[in-house]
Amino acid sequence: MQPWVVGLLIAAGVIIVILLIMLFGRSAPPPPPAPAPAPVAPAPVAPPEADLKKQVQSVLNAMREAHLNKNLEPYLNCYSPSFPGLDQKRQDTLRDWENFDFVNAYFTIEDLKPLDADTVSATVTWSIDTRNRRTQEFVSAKQTYRVRFAREQGAWRIQGLEEVK
Repeated sequence: MQPWVVGLLIAAGVIIVILLIMLFGRSAPPPPPAPAPAPVAPAPVAPPEADLKKQVQSVLNAMREAHLNKNLEPYLNCYSPSFPGLDQKRQDTLRDWENFDFVNAYFTIEDLKPLDADTVSATVTWSIDTRNRRTQEFVSAKQTYRVRFAREQGAWRIQGLEEVK
């Protein structure tokens, strides 16, 4: 083979290698940046205990006022629509109002515990003074309940209660 052919073949080989390096060695254009993830809303945080206690007190105050004034709708609005036995609670309350005048009612809240951002547990003791409408006899009673409050549609309501013996 002629030396000039060998040189030509070597030159052609070098050119092919350079073209291949240029063709395959080029990096692909960078992909477009990924869209930023949507901001994550912070988890709801329970209000400080003092604020929480005021909020629970406002529910119990509304219940107290409705009970003393025998006003059924505001009284039942203190309970969650999912409260077990809500209809029975309604019937019992109407029967109590028919038989007794509620002279005084007050409560104390103890052991307030946030269970999560929308659920709170507390021990509530009610002291109630009544007058029997038939006999006119005055009776004072005290009852303690473990009450579970739930924030529903922006308002705290009683979701469940259990009498503490």
